[in-house]
This record gives sequence, structure tokens and C-alpha cells, in this order.
Amino acid sequence: MYDAYDALIFLDPVEKMHKTALVDFIYTNEFKKEIERRYRILYTEEQIKKEFDDYGVNDLKELIEKTFVAEPQILLPQSKLIGSINAWQKGEN
Repeated sequence: MYDAYDALIFLDPVEKMHKTALVDFIYTNEFKKEIERRYRILYTEEQIKKEFDDYGVNDLKELIEKTFVAEPQILLPQSKLIGSINAWQKGEN
């Protein structure tokens, strides 16, 4: 999806741009088995091995346990760096 975007539509000021929270309650044992099945369909053995190395795990079950966990909503770093929406009026960068 990342490379499919042609534009972004902001419903709030850019300064509020955030990463959506991830919830972990949807990752039941049955769904984790499905994620494991899909990994084997979507990725090559080399790609999966690279993820094992990147995350320091030995198998798909460990990878799923380590990566599919809850995370809170957070402001994206870019939103903190852009400055005031009115900066151009004041000659700020």
C-alpha cells in the first residue's frame, strides 16, 4: 500500500498526524495460525529468514508473538518537525 498512495488527505492539521494504535485482542491463537500460513504464501524463505534475523527470533511463531502486539497511538516524528502552519507568514522555516 505504501507505494500506492498518490496523495494524503488530512482531516486534522498536519501537526496531529499520528500512527494508529495497534490492538492485540484480535490476534487470537486461531488468527495467529492464519498469519503464519499467510507469511508462507506471501514471502520467500529468504525474506522470512531476514525477518528472523532482524527481530532476533528462530521461527514464525516467535516472530508473530514479537511483532503482533499492542502499541499506543503516537505522533509521527515528521509531525513534530514541520513547525507552525503559519511559519511562512512570519518568515520562519
